[in-house]
Amino acid sequence: SLMEQKSELDAALESMRSEYDKIHGTVAPMAVELAGELKNFLHETARPHYQRPLRDSGKKIDMRAAMAAQAKLERTGTYDSEIWLRRNNPTQRSQKFILLVDESGSMGGEKWVAALRAMVMSMEALDSLDIDFGVIGFSDKPRIHKGLNENYDLDSRDRIVGSLAQPMSGSTNDDQGIQTSIDMLLEQGDPEDEKIIIVITDGIGNKEAVKKLQEEYKDKFIHMIGVGIGPGMADVKDVYEDHAAVASLQDLPYELAEIVRRKIQGDD
Repeated sequence: SLMEQKSELDAALESMRSEYDKIHGTVAPMAVELAGELKNFLHETARPHYQRPLRDSGKKIDMRAAMAAQAKLERTGTYDSEIWLRRNNPTQRSQKFILLVDESGSMGGEKWVAALRAMVMSMEALDSLDIDFGVIGFSDKPRIHKGLNENYDLDSRDRIVGSLAQPMSGSTNDDQGIQTSIDMLLEQGDPEDEKIIIVITDGIGNKEAVKKLQEEYKDKFIHMIGVGIGPGMADVKDVYEDHAAVASLQDLPYELAEIVRRKIQGDD
């Protein structure tokens, strides 16, 4: 029957969706919300803008000018070729982010589902604002999933999520993950950048070493924010001076953006 054919087609399409697509489908509105919150205070995007005055050649057309030129041609027989918008040179943003995720044995089950969703939500939000970001995981040792200056395209989206979606195992050397993040920011970023490390974790790890790193880099434009999602996140609050320990993922966009805003604007 038609209904059976439709359900078979739906099942086939579902099987073709990548792991990334499936996660993104659950967090897309939250990614938009996070991007909207961040955009309120982060610098203008690095994407090129198109603006007047107009030119006689280019890549992006001004529809109003084109319609006026067409009307003039019909009326007078002369054509006005200045219908192309001028592209300005983008200014680079002065923020760089590292998304650091806890891949240790304590992060299994619901914690890991929430962590993956938070990662995809954050990657999408930062990408939509043209902000450079790196992705690093840690358990026994750190694993780099994406360099700060690597492209974030369809292939890399699938690759990053595929490499993150490994079974949780190993101990929690979170201090090594943070040190690797700091090294990446210092090596691949600009000295003047505001540097933000978002650590998605349950906070169970080398607490004193992590606290020491926060203290050491406090005045060097490197901000560390602990993110814990769901119940039992007291350790995140204990370890990270700046933390967003939220009951559910829906609460994260506003909470996280507010902490980033405070750090960048120096309100605390």
